[in-house]
Amino acid sequence: MLYTACDQTICTVAAPGVGQDGGQVFSISDEDVTLEELRKNIAFVEKKAGFYAEIRQLQGIYRENLHLSYTFRSLRFKENTCAVSVTETAVFYYTDSQQPSVYETIYSIDLVKLGQQWLVADITDGSRFDGLYKNDPSFDAGTALAELALELQTENCKLTAPWDPAGASGEQSGWIPYNGANAAAYAYTYSRQNAETARENYYNPQFKSYAGRGGDCMNFVSQCMWAGFGGSQTQDAISASASPMDTDGDSTWYSRDVNSDGEPALSWVSCQSFRKYLTGELDGSGTAGSNAAADMGMYAAIIDAGPGSPITGVPVEALIGAAAHVEGAGGPYAHAIILTAAAGTSRSDIWFCSHTKNLTHIKLGDYYFGPIKVYVPRYMRTGAPQAFIQADMLPPVTASSIASVGFRTAAVSPELRLVITSPDGTAGEPFTAQDTNAIFAEHLFSSPGLYRVDCTAAEETGTAYSFTFFIRCYEPPTVPVPDTPQEVEIDGWDDAPDWLFS
Repeated sequence: MLYTACDQTICTVAAPGVGQDGGQVFSISDEDVTLEELRKNIAFVEKKAGFYAEIRQLQGIYRENLHLSYTFRSLRFKENTCAVSVTETAVFYYTDSQQPSVYETIYSIDLVKLGQQWLVADITDGSRFDGLYKNDPSFDAGTALAELALELQTENCKLTAPWDPAGASGEQSGWIPYNGANAAAYAYTYSRQNAETARENYYNPQFKSYAGRGGDCMNFVSQCMWAGFGGSQTQDAISASASPMDTDGDSTWYSRDVNSDGEPALSWVSCQSFRKYLTGELDGSGTAGSNAAADMGMYAAIIDAGPGSPITGVPVEALIGAAAHVEGAGGPYAHAIILTAAAGTSRSDIWFCSHTKNLTHIKLGDYYFGPIKVYVPRYMRTGAPQAFIQADMLPPVTASSIASVGFRTAAVSPELRLVITSPDGTAGEPFTAQDTNAIFAEHLFSSPGLYRVDCTAAEETGTAYSFTFFIRCYEPPTVPVPDTPQEVEIDGWDDAPDWLFS
């Protein structure tokens, strides 16, 4: 985990005694490079490992019960070089959390053959860290650490869209308040829980996936916010882009059914377009957009946080379910994440989930040190009445556990009805209650999978309301026995030539 000093040169071109002729030339990515030049790559990897080890310890971020698995893809061989894509999936627990974390990294690795031995010549992960520092001869890890250590202790936040603008409490008739806990529960439900199941299997099958088509990050974050506003997870509601999706006016934010030929609004799937939806400007600095509109649409407070800065300006609990734009392959604010837990304002006290990259319950300070834009949804303006049914969505539960499932209504209802359907499609006996505004039932989640929860309620006028959500049940990750070698199933090597392993 890089919390103690370790030799990063093992099995690399920088290992002691390897390749005495530093002038030997290899063709990598259609460029001729010498062995001596390749050794500089490993020197950077050493600096990078030391940087991350120090910055995590500086923030008090520690992990335990680590389990690693690897998938090797896209092996490309030449006479004495090989390029390979390696996906590493780490499953672990933070020492201050009882919830499993899943951390996916995709590495591009170059190998060269010296004699009969294959050695690592370069390791990159497409991160902004690599892009900023790898080819910068002036980069000094000690200086960068000192600067970041200061930034982590310095509040540098600006509330560019107010928490509660004058005359807009979010409680007006027809306005739907935001439930950040439900947004976080949705995020955990559709985030990867283990390394054994492909990440795609955790995506909500009711929505189109944009993994491999520009990335699924903003699509996923929009789904989470939609759930926080009370979006019913039925195919009919999604197909109709029903409220709380925003389909009216100049600024729109909506999705489409997975089977639809139509595409969602760009604001649903694009970071830039979402910023324009809220503010009228692609960089999120405008004063127009949905935030300033009077018709149907979202209002969100916006926090601009500088590099390393704690996230302040709103109550800590309001950060749960907030969306954020962070640095990505496309530069600052090019990637979307959803904040899912917060014990404080420092980056080491805030957790998030994301798609492509697929990360579950990861500390913000473990991954993102640069500037961040945080969007704290407050309410959705709509001409319809407030959601009559208000459900408490649950984050994933472990197999064989019992949890309370239920919902409340905005007024006393003649009859409430709750049906829980197991992953195999078997609907349980309905729970009912009369002349009340709440119903809850204890349910045994016996086997892994998605459990469907259907809520229905009636008004005295005879009007019926319904709401549907899902609860994921999962097997906890297997915790490896300390000091016991772990056998790892590695895909993609079946077609590799025998001499690769010599």
